[in-house]
Amino acid sequence: LQAFNEQEKFLVMAYSSVPRITDAGNKLTIRIPPAYTGYIEPFIKAQMKRYGKNVALTPADHDYAKAWVQAFVPAWESAGGKVVANNPMSYTKATDFYSGVSRAISEKPDVMFVGGPSEPTALVVKQARELGFKGGFIVMDQAKMDEMARVTNGLAMLEGSIGVLPLVNDNRPAAQAFNGKYKKLHDGRDATTEMSLNYTMVYALAGAMKLAGTTSDAAAIRAKMPDAVKGLAKEVNPNEVDGIDAKGGSVADTVVGWVQNGKISQVRLSELAK
Repeated sequence: LQAFNEQEKFLVMAYSSVPRITDAGNKLTIRIPPAYTGYIEPFIKAQMKRYGKNVALTPADHDYAKAWVQAFVPAWESAGGKVVANNPMSYTKATDFYSGVSRAISEKPDVMFVGGPSEPTALVVKQARELGFKGGFIVMDQAKMDEMARVTNGLAMLEGSIGVLPLVNDNRPAAQAFNGKYKKLHDGRDATTEMSLNYTMVYALAGAMKLAGTTSDAAAIRAKMPDAVKGLAKEVNPNEVDGIDAKGGSVADTVVGWVQNGKISQVRLSELAK
């Protein structure tokens, strides 16, 4: 879409945390979630402080995971850490990860970097624990802890994991209100962060149209998106998106989840980064 949206004059509202979507300089693109690169430094600081400086990489082998690894490894090493194993696996093709996980933990890591779809990510964690791994996990933002916990039969095996906070565990009033409304309309199912961010950006887009005085001039609407986000009511902004940066990416002091003492603790990235 970015190959021709500027010529055809339509706005791309992109749901992906990959920063290159907005780094490309497309003037008619909005990246709905904050960039995943914002997680990396705080996650590293938190896990190095708690567990140590040796990490084993056992993520999925798809392009999104590769992009995460490309950003993660230099940051880990810049923080004084060492990558002791790098063993990506085909999360969507396998159901048994013992051999790959066994090779990784044989290098005695303090932390394991994992991530892909929730169910296979949980299996990687489960099998690492069964093989005796006692350290922490940095979980790529594709995997969701509440979905992982269904595979690991609770949070015990996820102790020390840090990753995206499930919306159902977000205790901010707007997040709880959003989830409550969603459950009523969808047979008791919980909402996800993706749903809530898309919901917020629909309101932001409508607000930008009002501010621009047009529903058809994409450039004018795009120009008003930062003001529209800042003017959002709390009840339609459960993730507290603060604004839109110059490149078109959303900005927020994201709340993440860290499993401590058998519970998913809620913590802001800014607090982890201290």
